[in-house]
This record gives sequence, structure tokens and C-alpha cells, in this order.
Amino acid sequence: MAIGGAIGTGLFLGAGKTIQLTGPSILLAYIITGIILFLIMRALGELLLSNLQYHSFVDFVRDYLGNMAAFITGWTYWFCWISIAMADITAVGMYTQFWFPDVPQWMPGLIALVILLIMNLATVKLFGEMEFWFASSEVDVHRLDTLVRQHTHHGATRAAAEGGRLNGLFKGFIDLCFEHNGRYYVADYKSNWLGPDDSSYSPLAMEAAILEHRYDLQYVLYLLALHRQLKARLPGYDYDQHIGGALFIFLRGLSAHTRGVYFTRPPRALIEQLDLLFQGRLESAGPGEQADLFLGASV
Repeated sequence: MAIGGAIGTGLFLGAGKTIQLTGPSILLAYIITGIILFLIMRALGELLLSNLQYHSFVDFVRDYLGNMAAFITGWTYWFCWISIAMADITAVGMYTQFWFPDVPQWMPGLIALVILLIMNLATVKLFGEMEFWFASSEVDVHRLDTLVRQHTHHGATRAAAEGGRLNGLFKGFIDLCFEHNGRYYVADYKSNWLGPDDSSYSPLAMEAAILEHRYDLQYVLYLLALHRQLKARLPGYDYDQHIGGALFIFLRGLSAHTRGVYFTRPPRALIEQLDLLFQGRLESAGPGEQADLFLGASV
């Protein structure tokens, strides 16, 4: 089931037949193909980072090969996804018939298609987990850490982040992203054990755990991703008006008077400076300058 979920239902079904006919040697072909695809994806990533104005591979195809090549590439990509989706739907019908021979093959496929459509049409209120990707251009981790320390938790002492640089695509998953009364929030669930009784989940105790494990970096980057997404998608977006903040839900403290919930909201200045830092533009930006907050980002 894990292998099938990882490489796709239709491919798993096709690969099973191929392995049956050719034996395990076909796995060598898959390994070689996987290595080639890995190198292609690395090359695409380098091209994407060569110009922070690029939002997808279609953009640099247009620059290097022209509008016609970009048009063909974009629609070919769309057609490939449609073909893969139909293969998966067909595989669902075939697997269902294996266990329930009397069920028409088209019926489970149609049900799966409707479920997927509903899930993709659902708003953020219903489909909470959010994956994000955005470009990071030679981000100095020490500088990132300094900004977060300066602007959060009143400058409280905490362990320093390891040095280094982030360069490439920055990826993450937000446990829950939701909207309430016109404001957008990120939430993260924690199973940390802070003590034997409900008093162990006081605001000060939860804040201490957040600083000890450097969850402050986590929620700040989550809010940066949400900030960029809303800047691109929400007309009239304004950080002060539309960003609610971040919540940590400590599951072992649900019976405490705090309900195990810790809330915080970093200032606008921090998020805007981090956005410039990830674009490689922090030094060149003047005081109070508003960056293009979705430049080079894919969320």
C-alpha cells in the first residue's frame, strides 16, 4: 500500500504486470530512470532560481525557447496530468472489481473522481493542511535567526540556530490553515509532555517549550508562507488586517484551563524583512520598503 501510494495507483498496477513478465530486473530500469529524473529536477531547480521572476518552468522555457515552446510545454504538462488522473481512476475501477466483480468498473471511478473534485473545490476552511514551496536565495541562517530573536517573545534567550545557508526550494507542511472572522491563522499540533498535571500547560510553560525546541522559527516561516499566498490570491490583502497569527495546540494539555493552546502573532516588520531575506534583497531594500511578496515564490 505504501509503495502504491508513493508512485501512483495506475503506475503501481502497470508496474506489477511488468515485473510479473520481466522479473526483478525491471527494478534496475526504474532506478536508472529515477536517477535521470532526479538530475532533471535539480537542473530545473537551478533554472528556477537563476531568475526570481520565474514562477514555473513555463517561464524559463518562454525566455530560452520562445512563446510557442512555452505554450506547447504548458499544455503538454496539463495533458500529462489529465492522462495520469484518468489512469488512476481506471485503476481504482479495476481494483474494486477484483474484490467486487459485480460492480461496474465505471462506478468506483466516477465516485473517486467526484470525491477528488469536492476535495479540490473545498475552501481552506475544509481542507486545512497546506503544503508550501518557495525559493530561498542564499539565505543566511544566522541572520534569519537574529531577526526572529529580535522580533518575537520580547527578545527572550533561546538556543542559537545552526549556521549555514539555505539555497534552493524551501518546502513545508502546515498542520492547519484556517480563516476566522476575516483573519487567517496557522496552527500546529504538539504532543510534547510538559508535566504531570494541567498546571504544566500554562502560557509561560508552553512558551518555554516553544523556545526550547525553537518552534518560533517554525511558526514564523509558516506565517511567511501564508503571507505570500494571501498576497498573491487575496484582493486588497494587508498583513495587519488579514493575518490572525499562529497557534500551538499541545494535545496533552487539552483539559487545562488554557486548553493547551498558545497563541502568538509576530509583527509585520519581521515577516516583510524575512520575505526580502529569502529573495536575497534585504540589504538593498530601503526602510519601510514593501517588497513584491510573492516574487519567486510558489506556495
